[in-house]
Amino acid sequence: MFSFKFLNIFSLLSIFAVINMFFTTAKSAEFYVDPDNPSVLSEILSEASMNNEDDIIYFKPGVYDLSLDLIYEPAPTETYSLTFKPAEKNKLVLINREASNFLFKGDFSNVETGNDIKIIFEDISFLDVLTDKEKEHPMIEIVGENLDIKLKNCSFLGNFINNKNSTINLKIDNSKVSIVNNIF
Repeated sequence: MFSFKFLNIFSLLSIFAVINMFFTTAKSAEFYVDPDNPSVLSEILSEASMNNEDDIIYFKPGVYDLSLDLIYEPAPTETYSLTFKPAEKNKLVLINREASNFLFKGDFSNVETGNDIKIIFEDISFLDVLTDKEKEHPMIEIVGENLDIKLKNCSFLGNFINNKNSTINLKIDNSKVSIVNNIF
């Protein structure tokens, strides 16, 4: 009889542990982009801006010739992170040639929780980006408030936007910026 009660208590504790783990685990969505079909990135950013999850966009190794503007404008309730990184460690991801503009805009905090959105670029190289004279935007343009921005292990070399050496433009208020081990 004692072992039966012990088994029931043990079973109940196990169930509670699993339920607790389910509810306390952070949600995250993973997306993959291939150099042969980079246009899917626009759709991914649209979905990521409204899914109320941490989002990781993995770039498969290769050279990405992006020719469309990429805009991330989160919904007012979105307070999660957006991370860009390689799908495979130590594999080079190059964004170059007629590259687009990564544009992030808006107030990036949730008024109810006060949480800031994190935007992270990690281990990506932006090399030899040349855009036509009509584009005046830098490679990465972040406009808004209440951000937590991190650039880690990225390379920004030989980039010319409208004949100016311009890669990143931050027009931000009340935000944190972390630049770690990058090459400019």
